[in-house]
Amino acid sequence: MKFIQLFIISCFAFSQIMTDNIILFGIDAGIDSSTNDIYFGSLDISATLPSEVLLLTNLLVLDLNHNHISGTVPSEYGQLSTLQYLDFASNLLSGTVPSEFGELDQLVFFSMPLNLFVGTLPSEIGAMASLQSLSLYANSISGTVPSEIFALSDVLLSVDISQNPLVGTIASEFGIMNALTYLSIHDVLFSGTLPKQLADMESIRYIYFGFSGLSGTIPSELGIWDVVIEIGIQNNIISGSIPTEIGLLSTVQYIDFNSNKLSGTIPTEIGGATSVTRGLFLQWNLISGTIPSQMGRMVDASAVDLAANRLSGSIPSELGLVSSVEFLVLDYNNVVLPEDDYTSGTCEHIYSCVHTWVPPSICYKCDGSLSATGTPPPGTTGSTTSTATATATATESSSGSATATHSASATGSSSGGGGGGGGGGGGPEEILVFADT
Repeated sequence: MKFIQLFIISCFAFSQIMTDNIILFGIDAGIDSSTNDIYFGSLDISATLPSEVLLLTNLLVLDLNHNHISGTVPSEYGQLSTLQYLDFASNLLSGTVPSEFGELDQLVFFSMPLNLFVGTLPSEIGAMASLQSLSLYANSISGTVPSEIFALSDVLLSVDISQNPLVGTIASEFGIMNALTYLSIHDVLFSGTLPKQLADMESIRYIYFGFSGLSGTIPSELGIWDVVIEIGIQNNIISGSIPTEIGLLSTVQYIDFNSNKLSGTIPTEIGGATSVTRGLFLQWNLISGTIPSQMGRMVDASAVDLAANRLSGSIPSELGLVSSVEFLVLDYNNVVLPEDDYTSGTCEHIYSCVHTWVPPSICYKCDGSLSATGTPPPGTTGSTTSTATATATATESSSGSATATHSASATGSSSGGGGGGGGGGGGPEEILVFADT
């Protein structure tokens, strides 16, 4: 009798094990209700989100990134109370972000960029008490940024809601986000100004507001940021002068203010930003005056673009000290190389292509040697040499603008969220300066 009872119990247990096997997306991966982690990223899955996920009562990680999963996100997923990591990036999901996700108070990482979501950002995000990273960029989410998000000021480390048709302004309350290290709200439909309270973000390292419809001026208070690494506010309508306090940014590696309406002069204090490595981009503004010699202190800058401003005077020979530069772009200004520096060797890392609206261009190195296209500049004795790279880069397109290298530098800094910066290069022998005559 006992044998029969044990046999029945054993059969029942075996039956439970068999029925507890959970198959997701037609994949039998040995999943059962005790499974903690689901990593199904980049498996070329074409399906909708299965309700069977709700059977995983101990689930910590649900990673389905880079597939072809379509349809909406079931609101019932808000019942996954143990979930800590959710990644649906780069799929074909649509509909709205479920407000029920506000119940996921253990969720730390929330990533659903590069999908087809619409609607607004749910205010319930503010109830996700453990949330450290929020990424919803490249969707079609509209409306404003809910103020409830500022309830996460002590835990939220990273926010990227770029490339959505969001409206509104940059709220001054961002200043209370003490833990935030990464903030990207570029390519949106904002208006208004950069609030000075942003300076209170004591942990911010990467901040991007490019292509966001911002106006007003750059707050001088931002100079107190002592850990910031990258700043991108390009392609707005920001006016006024560049604050002298920019030179106080001792950790900054990348500054992109290009394509605004900045005026005044380049402050001499900018030379204090000696940590700049990825680049300084001030092109397409209304900046006047001369290029400050103090910029020669930025010796590790890989790219400096000052094109299309109203700069004048001589190019300071101190720029030759910027030995790491791959692109130094000065065209569409009224700057010239000082004649006594043509053979001095002080700018040995710099080429200059002085071009007019009609080819041929005159290209020469600072030591007086020439490319195949030019003749010696006045007062030099260099001999003609063939410099194919300089020749190709200096060739003008049908629109009258320099091609190749200049284009790579200018466009490379056009978008934040990941930053930007000047294009690559093969070393000092390929470094070009463009200076209109």
